[in-house]
Amino acid sequence: MKQAAEHIGTLLSLPAINAVVDDDVYWELADAETVAPFLTYSVKAGAKITKEGIRNYEVAVRVFTPTLNTSAEIGDVVNQAITANSNWREQGVQTGYIDAEAKEAYLELTYTFKL
Repeated sequence: MKQAAEHIGTLLSLPAINAVVDDDVYWELADAETVAPFLTYSVKAGAKITKEGIRNYEVAVRVFTPTLNTSAEIGDVVNQAITANSNWREQGVQTGYIDAEAKEAYLELTYTFKL
């Protein structure tokens, strides 16, 4: 799992992504005082698919921003960087709000890959 998390962290540190989130990328939880925009990601490992130990992984990358429009804009940058620099397969996108009153929003991009 650590190898997969490091792989994901490296990909999410691409210059195009850092330009829109200022290196604020976290595995699972952001620091309490983190100010949007920032990214979090979670990873799920599937069963081994080869004798060599290669597995299917699913990763959810979440873009947190003050507005849904900004989440979508940053999500487009993240998606373009990921698809241009990896063999990850896009599985879908989901949007939502984390604070209904302040309308703080997130966009979740889901991918699969083998490692």
